[in-house]
Amino acid sequence: MSKQSQMTNFFKQPHNTSTSDNQNSNITKKHNLDTTQNVDEPSLKKVKILKYKDSYVKYGFTYLNENGKDVPQCVICGMTLANASLKPNKLIRHMETSHAHNEHVTKIKKIPMSNDTISRRINTMSNDIENQLSEKIKKSIFYAIQLDESTDINNEAILLMYVRYVDTDLNDIQEEFFCCLNLKTYCTSEEIFETISSHFQKINLQFSNCIGICTDGAAAMTGKFNGLVTRVQQIAHKNIISTHCFIHREQLATKDMNENLFDVLNICIKIVNFIRASAVNTRVFKVMCEEMGSGFKNLLLHTHVRWLSRGKVLTRLFELKTEVEIFLRDKKSPVSDYFENNVWLAKLAYLSDIFSILNELNLKEHLGRLREKMSKYFDPTKDIRKNCNWVINPFVQSDQNILSLTNEEKLIELSADVGLHEIFRSNKNIGQFWIKVQNEYPSLAEEVLKLLISFSTTYLCENGFSTLTTIKNKTRNRLEISSAMRISLTKSIEPRIDEIISHQQQQPSH
Repeated sequence: MSKQSQMTNFFKQPHNTSTSDNQNSNITKKHNLDTTQNVDEPSLKKVKILKYKDSYVKYGFTYLNENGKDVPQCVICGMTLANASLKPNKLIRHMETSHAHNEHVTKIKKIPMSNDTISRRINTMSNDIENQLSEKIKKSIFYAIQLDESTDINNEAILLMYVRYVDTDLNDIQEEFFCCLNLKTYCTSEEIFETISSHFQKINLQFSNCIGICTDGAAAMTGKFNGLVTRVQQIAHKNIISTHCFIHREQLATKDMNENLFDVLNICIKIVNFIRASAVNTRVFKVMCEEMGSGFKNLLLHTHVRWLSRGKVLTRLFELKTEVEIFLRDKKSPVSDYFENNVWLAKLAYLSDIFSILNELNLKEHLGRLREKMSKYFDPTKDIRKNCNWVINPFVQSDQNILSLTNEEKLIELSADVGLHEIFRSNKNIGQFWIKVQNEYPSLAEEVLKLLISFSTTYLCENGFSTLTTIKNKTRNRLEISSAMRISLTKSIEPRIDEIISHQQQQPSH
């Protein structure tokens, strides 16, 4: 080693800027490279895609496939979560935080049920309600029925019956859904009677206490010789009251109309229906009216209910008579020939111009003919309310009351009772009042209950058929609806759940 090199070891070397900068630059680049590698390292890792498992259904989740990934979807709220949430703990957390109020669903899921458990329990509750109703009817002094038949969505003939009776437990007159029966073949009076008789025998109920029957005006129901009412009258209470539904009679009485207007109106209805019944015809006629600059773009529909507004239909038709004639001829409709009949056009013009006056005349004539029709359908000689004002208020004196001598004396005695008068004033329910005095004045109460228990319309049956169409629809046309109808339509009777449970056999342990 030279002396010069040995001597340099004892002196501080001068700072070399370029060398230092190069070294620092290399270090910085190396550091930056390492940092970049550390940042990019996580992105290079492969993200794990979770798969849906069938066992996740118990947590209340199904799944959807979005962009090739399974995403969980809540079956309650329909919310979809991220793919990373396909883990039991995250699914459970969603149910606990978002659906904590559905704890009862979890409790119901714990109840063991077979495929027919629900239907069996519905039948059990229905049978219990039927048994209670049968016992109440048997305790009642009288009962009345209303019935009607119709067809369901499955073209099966259904007979609905309602019953009104004295509920001794509630001390009031109650009306309840009685039964829903199937008519197997023809809806004749014989088949209806046999079906009802079989049901009465099944529940051990006698016709002898039946004091009222209400039906519609069908021949099978009201036939003079072989109708259902006639058959029931032969075995029911001797003073049974048969009623043709007031609603049906009112409809029959009020649908009459002046004959002079009838022909013109019928032709107008045909013309309007030809145009308005078809969506295509309606649109084409509207476009044609717009092109011709007509004041109106369409015709008015006729309705049987608002018969006093029929003049507007005729007026609109007359104002658009040119457009209607062109349209009908283009469609080659035979009713277009009426627009060539000057007499018919004159009638239409006359009616459309002065129909306001004709409305008044028609109203007066309609009311006069309505009175005649009402007398025909509601015979005053058969009005069971006649001379029965004492039923509504026994404390008002009236010379028109027709009672036996014994009952007349009892009525005078009752009307003089100050205590009963106070009870009558405080209680607005007439039925409850007469039930309270039944033990003290049995003969008077019996006469009253005969009238109060009887039905005047079949409205309840019509309402029951509305419920039937809701329960038994296209998607449930094989449903056995008798038990479901009873539970849906029964108002005052509840199933005795505790008693039902006590008779059920508990599941044995294994």
